[in-house]
Amino acid sequence: MRRTMKTRKPRIRKVRRKLQPIALNGSDAGRYLGISESMMRKMRSDGSGPPYKTIGRKIVYLRSDLQQWLENK
Repeated sequence: MRRTMKTRKPRIRKVRRKLQPIALNGSDAGRYLGISESMMRKMRSDGSGPPYKTIGRKIVYLRSDLQQWLENK
């Protein structure tokens, strides 16, 4: 009995785009702005930093707010 080889379909690579997150935590927001996480905390406490939101106990920065804060600074 002769075995026949199965033909394989060519694999199509899926192109995955890296999605940019809408909300960033303090360290990621600091990296985005080019400052340290501790500076982000200090600016948040004295009110001089970018606007932020709280989700439960987490503090997040919206990317659009960070960009607007950079432009207005």
